[in-house]
Amino acid sequence: MIHVHILLLSALFCLKATFVTAQPTPTLTWNSYTQLPAQSTLGHQPGVAGAFTGVIGDNLLVAGGANFPYEMPWNGGKKTFWNDIYILSLAEKQSPRWIYTDKNKLPAPMAYGASVSIPNGVVCLGGENEKGISNQAFIIKQGQRIEQPLVIQTLPALPIPLRNHCAGLVGSIIFVLGGETTVGVSNHIYKLNLDASIPVWEEATMLPMALSHQVCIPVKQDGKDYLYMVGGRKKNDHSLTTFYNSLLCYDVEKNTWITKPDLPFALSAAVGAIWEQKYLVVVGGDRGEHFAKAETILLSIERANNKEEVEKLRGQLAALQSSHPGFSKTVLLYNLETSQWTTSSDLPFPPPVTTTAVNWKNYLIVPSGEIRAGIRTPVILLCH
Repeated sequence: MIHVHILLLSALFCLKATFVTAQPTPTLTWNSYTQLPAQSTLGHQPGVAGAFTGVIGDNLLVAGGANFPYEMPWNGGKKTFWNDIYILSLAEKQSPRWIYTDKNKLPAPMAYGASVSIPNGVVCLGGENEKGISNQAFIIKQGQRIEQPLVIQTLPALPIPLRNHCAGLVGSIIFVLGGETTVGVSNHIYKLNLDASIPVWEEATMLPMALSHQVCIPVKQDGKDYLYMVGGRKKNDHSLTTFYNSLLCYDVEKNTWITKPDLPFALSAAVGAIWEQKYLVVVGGDRGEHFAKAETILLSIERANNKEEVEKLRGQLAALQSSHPGFSKTVLLYNLETSQWTTSSDLPFPPPVTTTAVNWKNYLIVPSGEIRAGIRTPVILLCH
């Protein structure tokens, strides 16, 4: 029996974070490449969170998103959802050029959906706006020239409305994982074959746990396809949100999950991508400490018995959120060959969350996003 206990402890230990700082890591260089152009209604650009993001050829698309352009939420500010589509020509890297016109708009204002790049467009999935959570799915397609109006191609609607989910592309198949629904947090995976004569959403195996705000990174290793899922969180009824430090790997062919070494700390709403076909790069993210403090006050407001107590707690919340420290500056690297986590140099800019990183040639692009509670950035970060 003692021998069995030792074996079990050894097995559990192997699932803990493998975090080695001594091994060589690639050098990542970050630059503030450019900024989103001024929004036509506002006359300036505060930046957006939760935008659909992707690359078509040498063009970056940033579509939709949300912000608080007039007042912070703890002071009564209302979140504004947008239907703008910004196109950044990357063809001449030293001279970035934006295409921003009233001819290019989303079907409706939308934010907090998932998006993936395909050869001829950007697939946009779900999200939310003032009317609630959406099950919409469509492809933004570009003409032969960047100046031509974009085309919106409708896809079959998602099986359920989703927000703050993630998505990945394997071959011609789109995978949608987790997310928040109208009734809670999902542990479902849905897939859609874009090359099918009649595309239909199908259900794959379930997630190991219900998750939202996680990062999904498609990876090809030894000729096999995997989807790596990094961190995430789960909102709980009448209790604090659960933050995860898990790294999960979905074997597409076998339709099964593999547990990989944990992150060194819990993280949600980060951005991530493949790097040099050898590393997962995970940037920014919310570690949950400040989030828990704010949520504790919100739960106390729910349980408050009188107006005076509610007003006092709201004042505490406003003070807390006004002094938000920003998000994690740590840049994590996961070596796919050695299964080890390391760190690169800290991000030299305010780390954005609730955005989507995209690969373009030998670069990693992180567009806009949220940098503190209620605060967005218009900056487009470029890593090489």
